[in-house]
Amino acid sequence: CICFYLDTPDAGYFFFQNGVVEVKADAISLKPYTDFEDFVWEKSIVPVNFEPVDMVHLQKESDFMRFLEDLTVVADAEKSAKRLDSLKSAIGYLLHRFKDPATTKAIIIMDVYVNGQPNGGSGKTLLIKAIGKVRIVSILDGKKYDQREWFALSSVDLESEILLFDDIERNFDFEQIFPLMSTGMLVRLKYKNHVFLPFERAPKVAITTNYAVLGSSSSHIRRKFEFEVSATFSAGYTPRDKFGHNFFDGWDDQQWNLFYNTMFHCLQVFLKFGLIESEPVNLNLTKLINRSCEEFVDWAEDAVHLDVQFEKKLLYDKFVKAYPEYSGKLKQREFTFWLRAWGEYKCLSVTEGHSDDKRTIVFTVKSSN
Repeated sequence: CICFYLDTPDAGYFFFQNGVVEVKADAISLKPYTDFEDFVWEKSIVPVNFEPVDMVHLQKESDFMRFLEDLTVVADAEKSAKRLDSLKSAIGYLLHRFKDPATTKAIIIMDVYVNGQPNGGSGKTLLIKAIGKVRIVSILDGKKYDQREWFALSSVDLESEILLFDDIERNFDFEQIFPLMSTGMLVRLKYKNHVFLPFERAPKVAITTNYAVLGSSSSHIRRKFEFEVSATFSAGYTPRDKFGHNFFDGWDDQQWNLFYNTMFHCLQVFLKFGLIESEPVNLNLTKLINRSCEEFVDWAEDAVHLDVQFEKKLLYDKFVKAYPEYSGKLKQREFTFWLRAWGEYKCLSVTEGHSDDKRTIVFTVKSSN
């Protein structure tokens, strides 16, 4: 039996030219390969020498640490610091190859909505590429993935430690990947025997998206870790514009070493604190838009008032008149669902009823009792 070296509950291991880096919550240490008996995937060995760097130097000199700060900054400095810790913990979770059945999450990296629009070019894919510099990442086109296809996972590297569903559509069926996350990964191969990777050997899951992932049941919630990337970067302002060079191929040896130290620091945050949830920026708005549409959200702000008994049909007709492109496409039942979602987003009480043959809806402020 060939045994490949895996992480433990309290430590992660990374393989470099000059030794094995052991990362624990309170220490990062470099050890000789002679201390380890198990095998290592050749792809896992980074062909450079690693040198530990202290945290003060890391915060001052590391391009990647400043990049993480840019991805988490908001107007409030205290919230920015908490968001930075949250993102570090998510990176650390993906870097840690030990899989705990009690913490089985998909790390979902999404754009913050700015003026009702997702902020493309925000750096979320670059973030996953960075993780791929120290762990083996397989990338699937999120727009095309369909688990019902027999060979949907045939392109996945069996040595993968992270499986990325990149740039998923707004209607992505998150429930499709529940078995992959909680049971293991079945890879059907053309002209070869199929391979099943059990839970402890299957890759962890990451998702990048311009939208919110649908699903609000307890099964969905316990499998999601959602993080909104701040709108620092965009198609018009990239990390290259700020730092003066491309990430990765524009780095010298010193910056690469600072990068590795930054990643290992992220793992330390996870090992010490676990996954740290962040306070939403525009996540609830993103979810509302994904459950309805941008036009409805804009329209409802002006058309729907508190403590007024609306006839649902009249509200529907009013919306379709304002946006005739939805005429014949949007059903009354779906529009009512949008109204409920809007009330939920606004933290309002939603009361539905009948008046003669008319169906009504009322939005009121929730009682403090």
